[in-house]
Amino acid sequence: MSFIIKYVYVVALATILIFLITVYFAENFKVGRNFLDSSPVTPPGSKYASLDACTFNSRRTGNLMFALAGLLFVAQNTRRNPILPTNIPYGWMDDYFNTSSIQRLPNEFVYDANKTVVLKERFGPFVYDPIFENPHKNSTVESKEIILLCGYFQNYKYVEKIDKKLKMIFTFYNETQSKVQNFIDHHKKTSAKNRSNVATVGIHIRRGDFLIKFHRNRGFAVVDENFINSTVNYFYKLWTAKNVEFILYFIASEDEAWVNSVVKKLNFARALNKAAFVFSTSNGGPFDMCLISMCDGVITSSGSFSWWAGWLANTTTIYFTGYPRKGSALGEGFDRKTYQKPDWIGFPPEI
Repeated sequence: MSFIIKYVYVVALATILIFLITVYFAENFKVGRNFLDSSPVTPPGSKYASLDACTFNSRRTGNLMFALAGLLFVAQNTRRNPILPTNIPYGWMDDYFNTSSIQRLPNEFVYDANKTVVLKERFGPFVYDPIFENPHKNSTVESKEIILLCGYFQNYKYVEKIDKKLKMIFTFYNETQSKVQNFIDHHKKTSAKNRSNVATVGIHIRRGDFLIKFHRNRGFAVVDENFINSTVNYFYKLWTAKNVEFILYFIASEDEAWVNSVVKKLNFARALNKAAFVFSTSNGGPFDMCLISMCDGVITSSGSFSWWAGWLANTTTIYFTGYPRKGSALGEGFDRKTYQKPDWIGFPPEI
């Protein structure tokens, strides 16, 4: 009797297995798939949000970070899946962060004109555009399988709603963090001479391409000696009031010669027995951004690299109010209250 029961049990399992295999093959061949088909497997009815090719366009890391924030913002608001093309022109931010949590699909799929609609930023690179809060208000946009975003999305309002997601993605590799920590520890030992209570301030100063006449005419601006002198002095007073024994100012800039000439003329130079300036020289962008983000205080200047270094640090941060220049084409419609993080300190103070 037990033999018959076992036999029936085995036959039943085999029947179920054959049925499941049959269904699997039927579904795959019904949609024209086979094991040699390399096209992406996407669940029926899935909808996506991605970045239009215009968003890459030779942009550097800080700009790409804002673009990714814009993508995640729209994906969250529309309940779409954020995706990126497999082959990203001009490079991505892989040297900085591991973004593999965002699905990559073939370019042919992402940019299929029959499946996509392009949603463009309307008011300029620094201006928050409410159209991205609910793109599905437009029935044409809602009906498309893929929304492609074209713009800069350089505004804190895109960032604040997806803060936790971004912090998970924008985490530096362990190797980078380890190198930076060793760098900081080394200078605490040598420059600060092993004092027990040492504060660090990260300074990023963008000059270089921002000094090109074309860019200056558009509204790009760089910090001056007064900005550096005042902000460095601000942190000196802040930390000494808290009984900090020594302050290390870590500087990242492509114009080290200019910054060094300014540092030598600082009006609190007489107090440099309690402070030291350390340049991060030829360490690369990932190292410099990570270094600034690991400091106790941050001084940012112009550009998106500075912005993200301050955001990642999540500490007392001073920013340059002269960027972009008021009255310029770049500054048209610019609202500092939504561009900068609300708890940051602007200098020079705006009247």
